[in-house]
Amino acid sequence: MKYIAYSVIIILLGSSSLWAGDIDLSIKVNPSSPVMVEPGEYIAQFSITVSNHGPDTAGIDSTFSHPVAMATEEIYLEENGYPVDFIINNNINQDCKFETFSPDPAPGNPTLIILAFRTPIIPAGESITCYGYHYTNILSGSRSIEWRPLSVTDTEINPSNDIETMVFQVQVPMVPSSSIYSLIFLTFIMMVFAYRFKTTP
Repeated sequence: MKYIAYSVIIILLGSSSLWAGDIDLSIKVNPSSPVMVEPGEYIAQFSITVSNHGPDTAGIDSTFSHPVAMATEEIYLEENGYPVDFIINNNINQDCKFETFSPDPAPGNPTLIILAFRTPIIPAGESITCYGYHYTNILSGSRSIEWRPLSVTDTEINPSNDIETMVFQVQVPMVPSSSIYSLIFLTFIMMVFAYRFKTTP
């Protein structure tokens, strides 16, 4: 994740009691990467789980009701909109909030957004899963987005497992196989051409 996204979340979710506990947060996205998507606009469901491996409770000293965040890196606006976007699934009962942050871009850079799920405090040894939709607008190739967990009132003691990357891969359309009748017809046409070339004076 880029440092801009990390700094924005700290500023917006910060409290008067910083770095109160020691925690080890990790996240897991379902489905796992690569996530196969169709060319153009495509929407599908996904889930993201944040786990606290301890030793302290994540967010316990925050003044916010949902102090733990799972945030994306910066997603920049392109000619046809944002190539990847996310939103919460309100059809599923969950104790998660969803935020869209729009910090001012650096001079010369395009508009950007940072998206984040927020959860209540997470005791050591427990997990919380949030549910949403992912949206893609990609014609070919792949795009990747990094997610990172964060509790601004705590110290992350194991940054090695902080980042989960979602890779969106555009599916190549399947070419339907030819039927036996199509193959017979193709063979016949090839024979006609061969005969014509053979009999040409």
